Amino acid sequence: YTVDVTGVTGDGTMTLAVATGSDVKDLAGNALASSVTSGQMEIDHTSPTAAAITPVTASPTSATTVQFTVHFTESVNGFDAAADLVIAETGGLTHSGATISGGPQEYTVDVTGVTGNGGAIALAVSTASDVADLAGNPLTSSVTSTAVTILWSVPVPLKPGWNLVLFPNAPLVEDAAAL
Repeated sequence: YTVDVTGVTGDGTMTLAVATGSDVKDLAGNALASSVTSGQMEIDHTSPTAAAITPVTASPTSATTVQFTVHFTESVNGFDAAADLVIAETGGLTHSGATISGGPQEYTVDVTGVTGNGGAIALAVSTASDVADLAGNPLTSSVTSTAVTILWSVPVPLKPGWNLVLFPNAPLVEDAAAL
């Protein structure tokens, strides 16, 4: 026999057994004397969320790869492609790729090939992606990380009236007193 159970709400576990005091009888008219309980079924109606996205790379940085840790509220599948990410760039920054590793609940994302100067990169997980929990419930929301500032050049404080002139291939002077 096939039993369809409908109207189940919430999350948890369920088993099924036929009550021995019921009107179930065999073909000879004998009442059911004993019953076997089914295996346990997991019920999951709760969708996962990307609850925390934390930059691993310190800000500001001049790195060409910026790393983030992504933590989901439960184990997920499908978090494996750049299309699963929302990468926000400001100040003319660009990137050439992204890789995702780890799982099933905590992942590392590397945003690679970062170029530009004076902008910032922030990360979120796309709710339009194929990310879902193990029961197939789709991702419903994502936080956005704190932005990581990218600076290729750092301003050098000079004495009033001094000018800084850089010459290609000139030796580096490490002792300002030598000037």
